Amino acid sequence: MDVRLKVRYDELVAIGKLTSRCFRTFRYILATTSSSKMVTRCEFLKKCSFLDPLTNEQISKLAGALETVTFEDGEYIVRQGDAADSFFIIEEGNVKCTQIKSTGREVDLL
Repeated sequence: MDVRLKVRYDELVAIGKLTSRCFRTFRYILATTSSSKMVTRCEFLKKCSFLDPLTNEQISKLAGALETVTFEDGEYIVRQGDAADSFFIIEEGNVKCTQIKSTGREVDLL
């Protein structure tokens, strides 16, 4: 089940329309969703052999820092020459890795 909370917590408090019961329910949903997501991410990361040297604590920190990004079929994730400001771990789906040679020809790498 994918739960997306689009309203920020501070906005809800500022509006002041939450009763204490609703507030407790909101906190519970937020906590259980976050906890479940963390467990799922940690389990996924532990299956990534290149992360084997990391401790459980380091895996947990990494899981907490991850952000899910979805790409459409055929969309580029990163292009040659782009700034290296992100690190991607493919959780689901397939990717095609290519390189543009000096001749301008695109060559499959994987």
